[in-house]
Amino acid sequence: MYPFSLPATSSRLATVRLVKTCTRLAIGMGLVVAQGLLPALSAAADPASALFFSALRSPAEAAATLADGLYLFGQASQSDQIGSTYLVFAIEDRRAVGAFYRPASSFDCFYGQVEADALSLTVVNSYDQSEHPYAIATQTAEPLVAGTVGTTVGLVGFHPITELSEQDHQILNTCQADYTSTI
Repeated sequence: MYPFSLPATSSRLATVRLVKTCTRLAIGMGLVVAQGLLPALSAAADPASALFFSALRSPAEAAATLADGLYLFGQASQSDQIGSTYLVFAIEDRRAVGAFYRPASSFDCFYGQVEADALSLTVVNSYDQSEHPYAIATQTAEPLVAGTVGTTVGLVGFHPITELSEQDHQILNTCQADYTSTI
């Protein structure tokens, strides 16, 4: 069958490893598709695909963007959860300034623009001041409560949190003082 011979145990082990790898890949791709990340991932790799995927959005989704205001989003749905990452930011005229942080840790400021389908950011490393591009896809959701009107906009992979703490305000004020004039 093969131009070389493998011991039976090596062949079985290789087959098991291949099956496990393929299963993990399939599960990972399923999660990417289920969470709606495929357009965001391909848009980051190829600007032409960003145009294609933005054309697939409904007119309501295309018109819905993050409005001016203060925002707090977290990997956890509640604030101050150790090990979770949070974003606190302000938007004014489609410009964003804010920070990524973890409770009881340092924070990295960012600045950027609100695009039709993403928050396009430049993240500044708090230690060496190096800058790194980063984008977070936006997602829209229709209201779940009867009698409410409008579409809400969120960030893929993050939960909206309504209350900003004093620490959130302090972090945001620091980043705004340093980077508002940059954008």
